Amino acid sequence: MSRRSLSLFSILLLFTGFSSFSLHAAANSSIFTAHHGVSEYPKLSKVSPLQAMRVASEFAKGDIHSVALLSERGILTYEVDIVSPKSGLHEVGIDAGTGRFLYNKLRNPN
Repeated sequence: MSRRSLSLFSILLLFTGFSSFSLHAAANSSIFTAHHGVSEYPKLSKVSPLQAMRVASEFAKGDIHSVALLSERGILTYEVDIVSPKSGLHEVGIDAGTGRFLYNKLRNPN
């Protein structure tokens, strides 16, 4: 492969990667909060608090302490606090647009 065709191939590969990333993000249906006020969050959510609790309980075992709907890095997120006697407090993030697991942060390890 010549140097020029390698460069064109690299540009095409880079462009294809970015376009598939943006299509993937749009297909996920995450809800971006940049142009919405906090009072609009419940209306925007496509996932119920109960659904978020069910998903979160798959990733951290224990008693659910609280559920909050908030903006996490610009994405509408349910944060489910789960208290485990063995490991402490877990903050589990669930995407409020897709119901997908985002993170599990251990806050107060035992």
